[in-house]
Amino acid sequence: MKVLVTAHDAATSRLSIIDLGLHCVREIEALADIEQVPCLAELDGEVAIALDVPVRTGEFSLVKGKEAASIAGYTFPLGDVHPELTRGPAKELIGCPAYLIDTPDGPTTIVIAGTRPVDELIAAARQDRQRAHAEGEAQAAAQAARAAQAEPDVFINPYTFVPFPTAAPAGFRAEPAGHHQLASGRYSGRIAVTFTAATPLLTRGPENRWPRDADGRPILPGSSLKGALRSLHEVLVGGCLRVIDGDFVPVYRDIARVHDSSWTLAVVAATDGDAPTRFSLCDQVVWTSSSELHRAVPPAELQSGTRVAIGRTAPGNHGRLNGFDVRRGGDWVVHITDASARDHRHPYYAACGHLDGSSAELADHEVWRRFLEVVDGTRDLESGPANVDVVLNGHRIGRRRPASRHMNVGDVVWVNVQHGAVTEIKLSYLWRSRGSGTLRDRVPDWLLPCHEHLLCPTCRVFGSAEETPTRGDERAEQHSYRGHVRFNDVVVTAGDPEPVDLPPLGRPRPGAGAFYLTMDGSRVARTRDEIPVARWGAAADTTIRLVRGRKFYWNADPSLQHPRRDRRGPGQQNANMGGDAEILPAGSTLSTAITFVNLSEQELGGLIAVLQPSLALAPYVPVGYMKEPQPLQLRLGGGKPLGLGAVDCTIDQLTVESAASRYLGAEGPTCELGQLVDAFVRHMQEAAPDIVSTWPDVAAVLRHGHVNPARVAYPPSGDWPAADADEPATFRETFRFFGKVTGSNLCEPGFTTLNPSPRSPEQQLPNWQKPERR
Repeated sequence: MKVLVTAHDAATSRLSIIDLGLHCVREIEALADIEQVPCLAELDGEVAIALDVPVRTGEFSLVKGKEAASIAGYTFPLGDVHPELTRGPAKELIGCPAYLIDTPDGPTTIVIAGTRPVDELIAAARQDRQRAHAEGEAQAAAQAARAAQAEPDVFINPYTFVPFPTAAPAGFRAEPAGHHQLASGRYSGRIAVTFTAATPLLTRGPENRWPRDADGRPILPGSSLKGALRSLHEVLVGGCLRVIDGDFVPVYRDIARVHDSSWTLAVVAATDGDAPTRFSLCDQVVWTSSSELHRAVPPAELQSGTRVAIGRTAPGNHGRLNGFDVRRGGDWVVHITDASARDHRHPYYAACGHLDGSSAELADHEVWRRFLEVVDGTRDLESGPANVDVVLNGHRIGRRRPASRHMNVGDVVWVNVQHGAVTEIKLSYLWRSRGSGTLRDRVPDWLLPCHEHLLCPTCRVFGSAEETPTRGDERAEQHSYRGHVRFNDVVVTAGDPEPVDLPPLGRPRPGAGAFYLTMDGSRVARTRDEIPVARWGAAADTTIRLVRGRKFYWNADPSLQHPRRDRRGPGQQNANMGGDAEILPAGSTLSTAITFVNLSEQELGGLIAVLQPSLALAPYVPVGYMKEPQPLQLRLGGGKPLGLGAVDCTIDQLTVESAASRYLGAEGPTCELGQLVDAFVRHMQEAAPDIVSTWPDVAAVLRHGHVNPARVAYPPSGDWPAADADEPATFRETFRFFGKVTGSNLCEPGFTTLNPSPRSPEQQLPNWQKPERR
């Protein structure tokens, strides 16, 4: 707010101010003796300060939100002070309140409390910060040690789900306001904000470093801020699931079952481009140990497709036949497959099929399409070598053909033959199978992405882009709506990115039905041959199970944990977004401006609420692990599974204009933050109480310390180490846990579900999740 100092009457402690924006004169009563406390008062949402210092008459801007403090009269221009003062907020550098005054015809002036020389202030403040940092580190270490002593055999999954509302509120989708005019009762303006990092921030630019702007300043891209705020807005108002692959169905490794005689080995005999069209079939399959095979064919020459002769067979384990007396050449074909998932305590056995001269055609192209859906996402497609060495316990077995979207004549595969035609293809006996029920089938219909002209509350504010893909000869169509909010890059104003060695960050795995799908302890498989309840399309499902809700990561500070999950542990490889990176340390600040156009009072209140969630959610905060009040914090950037990206937001300035004030020079609207958020909350309570009923869950995932931060991690392989002990090399081997909760053992009664409500303070899960016998 621009003001003009016209008089300063110390006798009456009054300050006359002309508000150039409103063209009116205000007199502000001093709150206390001017010699002890500066005059501090609200003026149309701004803070006005009368200082007991000589300030020349001139136009200047008052910085909003600075607290009142004793002013002894020390004033100096910015250009004459210690250069460190130009690098960040003066208060942080000198350790006492400071006020900035910008004059259009002179230098920026900083008014600080006290009369000590600036160098002394800076040195003292630096010592205070170092001492506070050391004390904070000691307190964090002590808290982590205390937490580590409790419950060493449990963990808290890094993510949870805010449940979907049960039904769409009336008028959920409606016409947006449009951009053709600034309508009555709608506002445009600007929000200046500052973010303070509560935990380190991660974002990646070129070479895994923080991106920089043209001036070399570290920035968080505006698109990243927009995505974070939009996600929170969606859950607050029940917005549509804008980013969703409705056709997604997870793929799983096959379950070991009793041998199905409809499956046999086959060799690709003909292709049409990438797809096989005809197969040479095997009438018998036996399993032969690698030692038997190596007597005839050395490991350096053995590969999938090698021809051998098998002299005799004998019954083996699991109802299989084993082959013996192997010789080079013959009418048996060897199939070498990956050994990584095999039990290393047992010998390697390869399937060998006898080619009897029969053949079968591919039933239809749909068979190949289903195979491609299953093969997508395999590690072989990511690495893409021509052939792959198979090694078990350090010994070479032979070479296998990697998974590929292309098949050649001579490739060995497993096929399912029905009525003389091949109806299924897989690359190994225990291969991969699709679940059932698409993601579109597993979310409420009314939350599917908006399309055409009717939009959900979030799309009406942030915009919408929906493209109808081409089908046959039809042309693709696009339905888009430009949002009413614009985001600039977020510039780092204090703090410098630091190098860090991150642990691997894998892709989200929504196929982990034990965590992602609604669970009912009564739903269990009837036999070990049926699909486990933890998978999509479980045999025991009576109706299709829905996704639990919107995914959020717990707000849990990694510095309160041993071992810290935001650092690479023993044996972890650098892969999938792990390894070398830069993080912005906790305590750093970032600033930006957000502009908005043509928003209603409640829409603007909703935007304020996602920036400062406590303004709307304070009455809904549930009891959590930390009993004392804790902040509700946004999450920005990457690394959320590691506890990174928690920030506090301060709204430095809100400028609001109506059509009358913008175009006719009328007095601008009075819009307080609390007034705007109250309008938003009242609207939601009246129009969408079912959505508001989920707000305690939203508050829980935003609240720092709702869960014990020392136990937030992906499932460990054993008990947590003591605070003074080293981390075991196998501690982060999460596959051990998922082997328990996704395998056939879930057919046993009493399986404990893995999805407590976010608002519940009890989020602990056993490190080894086992069925409880009754």
